Amino acid sequence: MDDNPINRQLVGQLLSNWAIEYQQASSAQEAMSMLTKAHHTGAPYSIAILDYEMPQINGIQLARSIKADDNLRSTRLVMLSSVVQRGDMKLVKDNGFSAYLTKPTQQAELFDVLSRVAALDGVDDQSMLFITKHSPTQAPEFHAHVLVVDDMKTNQIVVKSLLSKFKVSVDVVENGQQALDILCERSFDIVLMDCQMPVMDGFEATIMIRKPESKVVDPNVTIIAMTANAMQGDRERCLEVGMDDYVTKPINSKMLLATLEKWLTTARQSA
Repeated sequence: MDDNPINRQLVGQLLSNWAIEYQQASSAQEAMSMLTKAHHTGAPYSIAILDYEMPQINGIQLARSIKADDNLRSTRLVMLSSVVQRGDMKLVKDNGFSAYLTKPTQQAELFDVLSRVAALDGVDDQSMLFITKHSPTQAPEFHAHVLVVDDMKTNQIVVKSLLSKFKVSVDVVENGQQALDILCERSFDIVLMDCQMPVMDGFEATIMIRKPESKVVDPNVTIIAMTANAMQGDRERCLEVGMDDYVTKPINSKMLLATLEKWLTTARQSA
């Protein structure tokens, strides 16, 4: 949300470059209407980037309305402001924002902040719930090699960004067949495998990897299922086809850290 069309165009172009689905609003009233409609259609927005200085209703006032609405309060808010005054940081944080950036923002700064905000779902530690470009990024370092198998560009971007925080080298492919091909060429410490994909889904790919006659370098590679369907029986199905563990989308940093610690530590201790 920004009343300046040039600012909207600049941010929109960056989001398009990263294959992130987005829409624009030029006023708080329009933004609130779009947020409400998206909720009722079953496709709510994950993040709202709000300009501070707006006519009639500014970004802080809009944030209060969003957080007061039970249907919208889970939306993560990012403040993007060209006006910086003493006390702004506390004001923004106190009104429900997850992150704060000043204009003009650099491409790398925006990407980093959005990736980290997208990973906040399920994080209970309040100290992690407010992010700026100066926020510390100290995290455990695993120096591992992970294969991410997912056909959604947005998921690829988020998971790859999260893994990079833990000093993990990442390769990305879009379906199970591509995963098989690359696993025949090199080994990985972990495969993060989406379950629902075109060409070959994660279930079929895992069955192929585990076959004794498989030509993959390491048929016993740790495979972690990633699925958006947290339905009863999903975990059992993943384990039945030979996957080692199961995480649900959206993937967040807390969940990913626990998974890395569990499976990389186990593998290194047994080695």
